[in-house]
Amino acid sequence: MMNFTINTVLKQEISKIDHVFLPADFQGNVSQIRLVQEYLKNVVNWIGEKSTKAQGLSKTLTSMDKLRSSEHILYLLKDAEGNNGSGQVIGILKIGVKSLYLHDESLKCHKVSPLCILDFYVLEECQKMGFGKKLFDYMLADQCITVDQLAIDNPSQKFENFLQKHYNIGKLLRQHNCFAVSAKFFENVPSIINSTSGRSTPTLTTVGRYAAQQPASSMNWVIHGGDNTRYNTEIPARPKITSETKADQSPVIDELKLINEPEYTMKAPEAKYLERPSSLEVRPVSQQISIDVTSHGTMSSHPTPSLTKDGYVDLKYYHNKLW
Repeated sequence: MMNFTINTVLKQEISKIDHVFLPADFQGNVSQIRLVQEYLKNVVNWIGEKSTKAQGLSKTLTSMDKLRSSEHILYLLKDAEGNNGSGQVIGILKIGVKSLYLHDESLKCHKVSPLCILDFYVLEECQKMGFGKKLFDYMLADQCITVDQLAIDNPSQKFENFLQKHYNIGKLLRQHNCFAVSAKFFENVPSIINSTSGRSTPTLTTVGRYAAQQPASSMNWVIHGGDNTRYNTEIPARPKITSETKADQSPVIDELKLINEPEYTMKAPEAKYLERPSSLEVRPVSQQISIDVTSHGTMSSHPTPSLTKDGYVDLKYYHNKLW
């Protein structure tokens, strides 16, 4: 097993690594790559924990897992003479691009995607020795950017004093999302919203299922008629139906019109008539009906239950049951 040191792994004074977790100038076989990645993992996690404690944070900002799952870039500053000549990492600077809504001094909202300072730390025993400025200057030159174009994630007062001392940056404009920028940041940035309350309601384009083309609907053609590639939002008019009743036939629907379709006529099925008998035979009535004239002058063959004795209709036989 190879014994790695900072000087053997990080050849340059300032090295840049990303989610691959290897220095840009590293050369080696597969087994060496895994060993170097494991070694850098321990180094980055160690100095990341120190940065978290120094800033009084409860959540670690820099670790191997966070770097592997993002597009962030980490700059490592080493002291080649440290750790008895084997080298020591004494500072880190992590950057990344983020999409942000920021407000200027007049409370105009701007939607931007600036390069952001996500973590910046130098060991306490190496501070105020010029190492921090050396690391920061290297990043600015590598990214071809100025300090005024940067957004800083939750900067401490010590970091703000650092920018004011070395880069003549005035008081930072702190945002509701914990980022801070220089007042000159907005000089060449167009505003998207004018807001006096500091709140923004940007107009977003329709995305996802609301922007997708609606699927074809066969039921749309059946119900509404017309093109079935888009839903028809018009409410169809009620079909006009006229009927004409005759004594010897059923009602016929003359007209049934549908929206956006040719005119259709719906006809009722023809009535089925019973066949007439082939011959008609008249037979005499077998019994004679005797008609009695009552004392009230009405004719009655036999008592009728639905009539009173006076011949009037008895209403008790003409009612609907309620059960």
